[in-house]
Amino acid sequence: MEFNLKRISFRLYPTFLILLFGLLTSTSLFGQVKIGDDTTHLSPYSLLELESINKGLLLPRMSSEQRDQAFNQNTPEGMVIFNTDLQMLQFFFYPNDSSTGKRLNEKVWNTAGEEVYSIEP
Repeated sequence: MEFNLKRISFRLYPTFLILLFGLLTSTSLFGQVKIGDDTTHLSPYSLLELESINKGLLLPRMSSEQRDQAFNQNTPEGMVIFNTDLQMLQFFFYPNDSSTGKRLNEKVWNTAGEEVYSIEP
């Protein structure tokens, strides 16, 4: 079996150019997104910025049963939904044990009127 180095390198040349172009242009890309009326001014502290004078953010809406079917303990902490049964925003978090103040091992959804973060005297 004969090995032709010139033929292989010529075939790889376009792939090499595309890869090189991608690497050179990727350094000028930013990981920020702004959606709204004035997309020219972007806060350097935001990953996603929404701006509007007549529109809002609409989060996923679901019942408690739908929420429990869709998410489990592998769901990331900080997940936010609007619960249609409770008519409130809910987020998934690790609560603290009220007697020890230590973080519990299982995440839960906040409930109506629950104070999640508090500073005890």
